[in-house]
Amino acid sequence: MLGTLLLLVSVLLPAGFVWLQFALHLPARVFIAADGSAFLASECDAILRVLEDAAGERVLSGGPPLWDSAEESQHYLPTKEVRVAELPALVAATRPGVDRTLGLLRRLYPLEGARLRLADLYVARYDADGGVSGLQLHVDAYTLSFSVALNAADEYGGGGLEFDALGQVRREPQGNALLFPSKLLHRGVPVARHGTRFALIGLVSV
Repeated sequence: MLGTLLLLVSVLLPAGFVWLQFALHLPARVFIAADGSAFLASECDAILRVLEDAAGERVLSGGPPLWDSAEESQHYLPTKEVRVAELPALVAATRPGVDRTLGLLRRLYPLEGARLRLADLYVARYDADGGVSGLQLHVDAYTLSFSVALNAADEYGGGGLEFDALGQVRREPQGNALLFPSKLLHRGVPVARHGTRFALIGLVSV
């Protein structure tokens, strides 16, 4: 039994947090970091420009496409993704927002002095017109996870992140980040009808 579902809005926390708490066998919380508390819209635009430039450079150089083909991710599920560490410009573009997000995770999920370590960071791409449109239900193989909306929700149909226990799809505006324990069952809802959804995914261990 999942127990109760509680939606709380906190106006006391800085930079606009809304958080969702639901009772499972172990307490778990999903936070929405909004209003630039994790990533600014301008930072998201910069990340997408880096990816666009890198894709163009691959074409000009005759190298393999940046978004070549679906690979098995750490979930053993097919995804289209670019590891941030592979592109120095992408490392620089993501650093300010990642630093803020890790700071939020330390505040929101006190782990008795344990040090948080960013184990993996990548941009995932979901397309309506072929390829990978979403990601089936899974858990992440780490301690904490975050997912940042890199482009506006009106640029694609469908899409978003759904937590199995919550029963609703979160389609966040550009720059919003969902912060959650990695072991919560979740999925990337398929993009449908039109457009492409880009998300920055961070996986954190202790």
